Amino acid sequence: MKLAILDLGSNTTKLLVVESQVSEELIAIHQKSLSARMNLVNSSGETLEISRESLADVLAAFSSLLKEAKDVGSDEIICVGTEALRRASNAGVLIEEIKKEGVTLRILSGEEEAKYVSLGLSTDPKFDSSRDFIGFDLGGGSIEILISRISGKLKFHSLPLGAVRLTKRFFGTLNHAPSSNELNELRGFAAQLFEGVISEEYRHGFALAGIGGAMVFARKIMEDKNNIEITESSEVSYDSLSALLEELISMDLDARITRFPQLPRNRADILPAGIAVILELMGILNAHTLYHSLSNIRFGVAREFFDFQADASKRT
Repeated sequence: MKLAILDLGSNTTKLLVVESQVSEELIAIHQKSLSARMNLVNSSGETLEISRESLADVLAAFSSLLKEAKDVGSDEIICVGTEALRRASNAGVLIEEIKKEGVTLRILSGEEEAKYVSLGLSTDPKFDSSRDFIGFDLGGGSIEILISRISGKLKFHSLPLGAVRLTKRFFGTLNHAPSSNELNELRGFAAQLFEGVISEEYRHGFALAGIGGAMVFARKIMEDKNNIEITESSEVSYDSLSALLEELISMDLDARITRFPQLPRNRADILPAGIAVILELMGILNAHTLYHSLSNIRFGVAREFFDFQADASKRT
């Protein structure tokens, strides 16, 4: 069976098509991402809504990826939305438009996102998810954190530390080179929120694993310098991320894109904020390295689907 997962994120709309083998391994058949930032604007009072232009962009990206999912012969299609849709008062508009295509859009809670981080990591053959570890998924609107213990106890947290959200809040315009004060304020804010949910008992002896676009593009820049293609998960050091951040914030947006042509514009503007958040998390955890996994929440959604199918078969 081929399963397609469409993921409507705050900055990107993504597609994963997988099938499950007898060994229960998930085989990725097709993956693609399209830029479609959900800009949230004030509608009245404290209410936020997705701008008309963003709605059109997201629907166009969804329609394009839905066609690709059908073209590769997907038997089932699951569509999920994340943080921006949780905040948007007009998310129902998107739900209704997608329903016209015969697809149900499910908006995940922060806790559900974090759960899928765990399930996604469990499908990564190189990552030992049976040990104590902290996993994270850094998106455009929030970061989901999972604290997993050998005992089986899990804790989930969703924090408003997404790369788009923080760039707009602390850097203002997306086009300039962030000042030291702006960067320090962002990192201080991130550190304060992390300290509130990650107690001292979790700050030593826990492996750190992360997913999300910021890590993908940070690795792409670092590995392009060595002519290496990202095809599998890998460890990334604090020092290498810190050096990359220093290079990125020394330039405005246009210079950044010229220097790193592999960065799309809607990623180049928010990457410094994303890396800064990751560095603060590593600092809180005293982590010199983190494990970047390519088994993202879409793999987690797929794992849950196939596990449910297998359980249903056993009951019958």
